[in-house]
This record gives sequence, C-alpha cells and structure tokens, in this order.
Amino acid sequence: MLPPLVPRAVAGGGGGGGLTRPAPRASLPAPAGGLVFFFPAAGRQGAPGGGGGFSFLRRMGLSYYGRLIRELLVQQLGLNSLQLIEPTLAPFPGTATTAVITSFQVGRQPSTISVRRVATLDELNLATPGEPVQRTSLSAHARWTILSRPTVERRADFVELGEYCRVHRGQATGANKIWIVNGESGLPPGVLFSTVTRARELLEAGLELSDCARLKHVIDIPPNFEEFTPEERSVIEHFLLQARALGADQGYIAQHRRPWWAVNLRDPAPILATYMARRSPVFVRNLARARHINVAHGLYPLEPMSDGVLMALARFLSESATVDQGRTYAGGLTKFEPGEMERILVPRLELLAHYVRHGELVR
Repeated sequence: MLPPLVPRAVAGGGGGGGLTRPAPRASLPAPAGGLVFFFPAAGRQGAPGGGGGFSFLRRMGLSYYGRLIRELLVQQLGLNSLQLIEPTLAPFPGTATTAVITSFQVGRQPSTISVRRVATLDELNLATPGEPVQRTSLSAHARWTILSRPTVERRADFVELGEYCRVHRGQATGANKIWIVNGESGLPPGVLFSTVTRARELLEAGLELSDCARLKHVIDIPPNFEEFTPEERSVIEHFLLQARALGADQGYIAQHRRPWWAVNLRDPAPILATYMARRSPVFVRNLARARHINVAHGLYPLEPMSDGVLMALARFLSESATVDQGRTYAGGLTKFEPGEMERILVPRLELLAHYVRHGELVR
C-alpha cells in the first residue's frame, strides 16, 4: 500500500517553500501513478542538502503528469544526475518496461546535470559521470532522452519535412473483422477501397507500392446511399443489418462518428510510411493510390510535387531516418507520432529536383 501522501503544487521561485503550498485539484491528474506522490513528498520532507534518488519508468516523464515530475526534479529537488537505461534492456527481469534512475540533492540548483546512457546493466553506476547538460535545457525539453544524443547539425540546405508535407495517421476502423475484407464480399465496388492494413505490406513493397493486388479492402460506406442503384442499396442495407447484429455500432469509435458505419478513409497519400517497429520507418511511394488505416502514416504535400521529387523524397527518408528521431519503448519498439515525423530534416526541394535530373542523392 502506498502512503497517503498529499500532492503539492510547484510554486514559482527557487525556494523549497513552493513544495508546502496545497495543490489545486488540477495540478495532479487523478489517474497519476502512485509513484508521482513521492516526488513532492521528498522535497517537503527532505532536509536542504540531503541526497536521494528515484528509479521510475521513462514513459512517466512523457505522460500528461510528466511535466510535474520534471519541474519537481529540476526546480525543487536539485536534480544532479540522470541514468537513462536503453529501452532494449530489461532492467526488471520478466517485465517489459523502460527505466531511468535519478539522483538529487534537495535545494541545490546546479548549472549542469550529468546525463548518461546505459547500454548494459553492468554499466549502472551512479559514480560514473555522464555528459554535462545545462539545467535550463532540461527545463525547456519534455523529452530528456533527446538531450543525451549527439546533436544533429541543421544544414542551411535542409528543412523539416513538415515544411513540405503534413503527416496524418490512418483512420481507425473500430472493428477490423467487420470493416476489412479479403476477397469477394458481395458489396458494390463503390464502398470497397484497396487499403494498406498491415505495416508488413509497406515493408515488403520496397521503394514503391505499384499495385493493390496483395492488399485487402476496407468497407467505407458514405452517409447516404443516393449514388447507388436500388439493388446496390439493398445489398448495403443488408450488410449493415448484419454488422449491427455483430455489435459494429456499439464500439467506442463507431459511437463517435456520424453515421456509425462511415469509416471515412483519408484520400490516398502520395507517400506512405510505417511508424511503429523495431527499426527505422520505411517510406513508400504510393503509385497504386492505396488508402491506409492506422497502421501507417500518410505524407500529404502542401504544394504539388512532381513524381520524381516525390520518389526522391521517399527514398531519402527511407535511407536517412533513424530510430533516434522517434520514441523508443520497452524492448526496442520505436514509434513516430505524426509531429515527430514532420520534424525529420530533408533536403530542400531544389536539391531533390537536382537528384531527379542527375541521379545523385544529397547527403
């Protein structure tokens, strides 16, 4: 049983008194894990200059209550070191989780903090110094793991992908067993869309997805059936009766879309990308104009691009994107949120056009 500690708000200023003012309810969300209560308690009960440390899940620092943890560690508890255990390790045998170990000295505010990545459990040693990182940098960043990696030089002729493309995750069907079909379904072609439904389909495609022969169909029925013949409407209505009988209208996603049967697939994206794997993402030119569900991201140019430039962009991204640009979970599974993918650096369009003309990809 965890002790019934009362969370406290982080007040402005550098003094420890900020940990003694009762927190408003909104300062610590109700679902916060029990461990989060230990951070304000340590600052409240620890004597100035007293040392301590916590070991906790790395993902806690990224959660919606992670901001409170980071502020307490840096501004109040006097954080002096971070040991970031690589997510490919298993710090707690038999448990798939990540971990970070912190040490602090209550009331101190060192200008730099030692940050060290631990590649093997044998390397765990709080006495071994890491790389010095400015305390102000830790205060400004939500993802401390980025600060322990080599800085990527931002070249003048490179920009973030988001300056050229918006990245969108595919639509969730809410019930794949009902809305995804393989082979003959009896439904009219106007509601069947060839769709990337497994990341493996992109991994196996290579640089381009040229046809839909190996893809399944997603059933995406519009809100009204006016465009269909009476016979087709009858088939659709019969299918919807069967889907309702299977509970397709009762799922969370179905209940939050109008009407419940409209999956609302996005338009075909010129480039498709994997975003969760134990490897860097792959980017595939979508020549087949396939749709995608939430197993992939779609890259949508903000301005028209030629086929050659789109192919060069997909190739560059596939060859240059690294797992360090995403967020890695226990066991080495790396995930790229759309915003993280948009921050990948790519050559300016004129350099990609140079590649199209001369066959030399910019590095």
